[in-house]
Amino acid sequence: LCKVKGLSALTMVEIRLTYAKNLQDGTCNAIVGERMHISQQSMHDRGYEGSYSMGTKAYGMEPLSLVTRDVDARWSDLVNWVIQVLFVAEEQSITQATAHILPDNFFGGKAFNATRFRNVIAAVGNYGELHERHFQATLSRGRVNELNKGESGLMF
Repeated sequence: LCKVKGLSALTMVEIRLTYAKNLQDGTCNAIVGERMHISQQSMHDRGYEGSYSMGTKAYGMEPLSLVTRDVDARWSDLVNWVIQVLFVAEEQSITQATAHILPDNFFGGKAFNATRFRNVIAAVGNYGELHERHFQATLSRGRVNELNKGESGLMF
């Protein structure tokens, strides 16, 4: 959505294609979109060079999720195990630097090869570290993406 100068109504625009251009050339004086799309880095990547401010009130939620194709159940299981290990590592304060302390009974006594999961954490860190490194500049975790910190009863 774009607030066009001189008009009282919001106008729908092809947000991913033109919103930065419309803000840059003055067609719009305000835009509405997902934080990931209107972050400073995203706007810069789309050619917007001016200054702007982004509101702090969120009118929606942007939970992140991981998706795999359904044609390979073993691959999907492995991806699920990896993301679960990253979540639990964050909960347990196991970081990239301390991956070696991951216990063999990490998942409540379930038998698995803990070495491979230690290697995953040693390579990329826990979920919080991964998010900080790759998403924090464009997408703050906010409450919805901090469910695994154990401070909320929310379930997504």
